Amino acid sequence: MSGIEVIESKVVPKLPIVLESKENGTEETVVIVEEASSPKTLTNYQKHFKIIKFILNSVSGKDKIVKLLKCILEILRSFKLINGPFFQAVAFQLNLFRYLLRFGYTPIRLVELFQNLKDKQLIYNENFLQKVIDLYYGIFDELDLLNKLKIIRCSPRLAHWIDKHETISWEMDILLNLKQDLQRYDNHSNILLKLDILRLVCELVTNTFPTNGTFYTKKSGLILSLISSISGLSKFYIQTYKDI
Repeated sequence: MSGIEVIESKVVPKLPIVLESKENGTEETVVIVEEASSPKTLTNYQKHFKIIKFILNSVSGKDKIVKLLKCILEILRSFKLINGPFFQAVAFQLNLFRYLLRFGYTPIRLVELFQNLKDKQLIYNENFLQKVIDLYYGIFDELDLLNKLKIIRCSPRLAHWIDKHETISWEMDILLNLKQDLQRYDNHSNILLKLDILRLVCELVTNTFPTNGTFYTKKSGLILSLISSISGLSKFYIQTYKDI
């Protein structure tokens, strides 16, 4: 892409709009290339269509949509509205697809971490801690995927150990981001921050508490996962809408 678009013989420079999205231990900086001046203003319908197209073409957008679809499928199966091995296989494939979307970030995180180690001032802050947690999560998340694909063959004990550390690192990431969000929160906080807090609280409860109790059951966990998925996708959509 040259960064220049010709519209009706007029040269229109394009300016990048950068959005950052972080979820499930993944971090993505996405760029929407928007025209600095346009021969016509986008209608509301065109703007929403552009957002949907962008979400479907971005890694974070695909991850959020697939997460929502998987949650809906799991809820329908849990309430026995649908049943059978076919839907179980679909749920597994959707989960595997999310793993594949996240795969490959670990080497990049490792390089960035070593680059930050050169400057001691960058070590003693939460950004460095976030990078350590991201690397921690990424290592075990990718090991889990390799085991699921049978590229590496882990014993049940090792597979459980990998899964445990993947969960611990994800909970650490949730707690750090929730702490940062709550520090910024006040009565005038915007909808994006509120949605993110709601998503993180639901994720924390879902990943921390067992679902075999009388109050918090598997169905309760699935409902919280659905709320988390809707919150994450809504935040991404609103943020994209504001920045287009």
